[in-house]
Amino acid sequence: MLYLARRIRHVESWGLSMPAKSLMQIFQWPIVMGILTIIGLVLTLLLEGGWLELVSISALGIPVIIMIYIYYVRDIVCRSTN
Repeated sequence: MLYLARRIRHVESWGLSMPAKSLMQIFQWPIVMGILTIIGLVLTLLLEGGWLELVSISALGIPVIIMIYIYYVRDIVCRSTN
């Protein structure tokens, strides 16, 4: 906790401040990804075959692709530009 307080003061000393965000702004994308995952799981359990199977696979795969992009690809791109 002390490390975080020092880090915040260090960033504020640069003149950079983070704007305040509402709860909806903070949890908007985790909620969307959770809903996609739930839809994919329900469709996978209830339906078998046909085009709805592709919808369920897509609904389960999109959150995984987004997380891979955020944690790996975006980090590599940010490091290479600095």
